[in-house]
Amino acid sequence: MEVHYLGIILCILMAVRGDVVLEERGYLKLPDRNSNYRYDTGTAKESAFDQQRKLLYVVGEDTQMLHVLNLNDVDNIESILNHNFDPAIDGAPLDVELCVTPLDTVVAISFESTANPQAEGHVVLYEAVTIGSAVLTPKNPTDPRITVGAHPENIKFTSDCTRLLVSNEGIPGLVDGEFVDPPGGVSVISLFGSTPSITTVTFVGVDQSSERDRLLGLGVRWQIRTNPTTGEVNPFSHNIEPEYITVSPNNGYAYVTLQENNAVARIDLENFYVANIYPMGEKEWKYSYLDASDRDSAVLMKKYDIKSFYQPGKISFFEWKSKLYLVTADEGAPINVPDLPFTDYDRALSLHTKDEFKVDSQLDAELSTNSQLGRLYVSHYFDGRNLVNGKIETVHTFGGRGFSVFNAQTMIRDWESGDQIEKYSRMFYPDTFNGDSTNGNFIPPQEKDSQSPITGTSLNAIVDGEFNGKKLLILASGKSGLLYVYELADTVSTRTNLLFQSVHRRGEITDTWTRLYSAGTIGDAGIEDLKFIPLNESPVAGSPVLVVVSSKSGTVSTYTFKEEQFPSTADGGVCRPPSFN
Repeated sequence: MEVHYLGIILCILMAVRGDVVLEERGYLKLPDRNSNYRYDTGTAKESAFDQQRKLLYVVGEDTQMLHVLNLNDVDNIESILNHNFDPAIDGAPLDVELCVTPLDTVVAISFESTANPQAEGHVVLYEAVTIGSAVLTPKNPTDPRITVGAHPENIKFTSDCTRLLVSNEGIPGLVDGEFVDPPGGVSVISLFGSTPSITTVTFVGVDQSSERDRLLGLGVRWQIRTNPTTGEVNPFSHNIEPEYITVSPNNGYAYVTLQENNAVARIDLENFYVANIYPMGEKEWKYSYLDASDRDSAVLMKKYDIKSFYQPGKISFFEWKSKLYLVTADEGAPINVPDLPFTDYDRALSLHTKDEFKVDSQLDAELSTNSQLGRLYVSHYFDGRNLVNGKIETVHTFGGRGFSVFNAQTMIRDWESGDQIEKYSRMFYPDTFNGDSTNGNFIPPQEKDSQSPITGTSLNAIVDGEFNGKKLLILASGKSGLLYVYELADTVSTRTNLLFQSVHRRGEITDTWTRLYSAGTIGDAGIEDLKFIPLNESPVAGSPVLVVVSSKSGTVSTYTFKEEQFPSTADGGVCRPPSFN
């Protein structure tokens, strides 16, 4: 038996079971509104797939565009429509969704206000685009707008297409020099009949002192408690920020992430009220490893006696063994209000210099050292502070650096990825570990480790599907451009168990981001959205299709699935990752 060593991975020439891996297929760069192709123009954010026509709708928030792509040939993605919205009339598109019934196909797009992000947004319903008639036509041309709340970040149809849910994030900011923090809420648009009706689910109940104190005691975060321009109280309900939505299979309720608040809300869709708000809890890093520094000259993962808020962004239902689960991408979300001197974080070393901590000697030394915790983003207003002495006694940072699976009935976390995501990144793509794609003049390895003190791997997109009898979860680390594949293990245990299958990064790393973009070899930089096209709807025989939408590279890419040992060597060997320690 011949044995090779690739770094720390043992490779053996022998037959081993097959893992699910991704196979690169098509790739398309999207133009800006002037038909130019440039790196980092924000021309791709969210997407929706028309399974009947095999068309993908992609909105670009920064370019204020809609692209419609033909995916009938996933190796040769074809653009059939690039539509420019009018910035003065339409506003910036934030999300696109599509719903198909036997009689109709409805396309919905949510828009930010043309006045400012703190003003009311709107939704417009459109006819489906067809290959023979690639035009965008509102369903109600004389009065197309449906007014919703401020910054309608995410929209989701119920499965019967009768209702459209809109998360009104209500992001804070300055308007004419005054601080404005609109109330967060969820608009439910009923599509029965010719005229849509709207019901708004609010969070005003959290302003009652008993409910406010209960939620704060459970760990739900309320960070902007005072209006910084007037000194008045900023209501808790205004600081609740609904982000991403998933709807139950029976359309009876929805779960909405409240990312900055480190919580998830359950919305009753029969009676239109907030049925519950679940705190997402804290992750203890004395049991798991993380890299917390961009000044350690290496990928250096250690255990520390600190905690982090999970702060999930995207959320999705899936079914496994006749039970419903929720999966969350625990991205993390430090708060930074534009145009205001407000952040809910500071570097640990800066706080240490101001004598803000009261911790044991070991942690104190780590917090004062840039190569350990000194560079870490630490929550510094209310979290972990002793109300008597005013010191931070429990150190909190942001994001779970992984993903979680919940029992949908109990909202008990059934499985959590621990430090696996960062460790697999370290193992297979060390040159872009905890990286980003912010500077077009850098080569990718120059941004390696830049996210370590912030949110690390920062998973921000999830999708589930099936391939060859295996139930899969696919997750994206948007900043580093990595795609992770996990399988739900078929065990006798009543608890969920997930098995790592593979991780993939498209693109090259030996030139600057800008030149890689020009050459078409930038890969999936700044992943924002994933779509899974199941086998029965797939344009590819024998495999479902994964669609990846990325904002920094301004691209849409496609992948199919295959089974082979991961990772493998060029000479046919297979590699077995070592056990983590």
